[in-house]
Amino acid sequence: MNRSIPDDFTFSQSSLQDYLDCPRRFELRYVRQQRWPAPEVDDLLELEAHLARGERFHRLVQQHQAGVPEALFKQHLTDPTLRDWFERYLQSGYALAGEGQAEVLLTVAVGAHTLTAKFDLVLRRDDQALIVDWKTSRYPKRETVAQRAQTFVYPLVLALGGAALSADGQPIDPDRIRMVYWYAATGQTHEFAYSAAQFERDHARLTHLLDEIDCARRFPLTDDRARCKFCVYRSLCDRGRAAGALSDYDPDEAEALDAFTLDLDQIAEVEF
Repeated sequence: MNRSIPDDFTFSQSSLQDYLDCPRRFELRYVRQQRWPAPEVDDLLELEAHLARGERFHRLVQQHQAGVPEALFKQHLTDPTLRDWFERYLQSGYALAGEGQAEVLLTVAVGAHTLTAKFDLVLRRDDQALIVDWKTSRYPKRETVAQRAQTFVYPLVLALGGAALSADGQPIDPDRIRMVYWYAATGQTHEFAYSAAQFERDHARLTHLLDEIDCARRFPLTDDRARCKFCVYRSLCDRGRAAGALSDYDPDEAEALDAFTLDLDQIAEVEF
């Protein structure tokens, strides 16, 4: 069978979101591995600062979850925004060091395909398995988050591969899984319960979607031209040349900023 993707290709929530948003973007990024020809927004310095601060926050939380005392962090947090985010995290119900497993990578098989997910935190509490994802974007509408690939990919991956995280080696019952998005700027959350029935629907949906991508012979442009305004490939598709203004970025789409991740190894740990 002629495949559109390499035999060793591993899907993620980010690549699936790209395909759902615009098949052409998926093709350019993952099939052709096209370098980005245009900036996403007009203020790249501000965008880069936002991304770096977000990754810094993830690193701080990871270190705190590993047992580094919070007092040591406070001595070195000079960025007021980052300090506010971290203080808000400490006041949340998810900041008990050692209670969960941070920065967990799980890779599972879905049909003939491979799917991976990196969890910020997996927390076992009250017979529940909470997937906690730290967000440094603005707080979006619940219906927007509900439609994103991450919301159905992460619980499914935990249900399929969670035995690797269990002390007894037993899989995690989908009925006990919850997906929690926690927003650093406000401390608000969006939470989504999972279930065995939802798992069956998601598994069938994902199997079909992955097969569809694998067998695709053409990757059409999205009909929603509003998505093109902030797409780095817009000039290749004759969908505009000027970058969208960061100040005009739709709050409901701001979560996409979290999808453009930096290498965590490039963000230095707090020095003590």
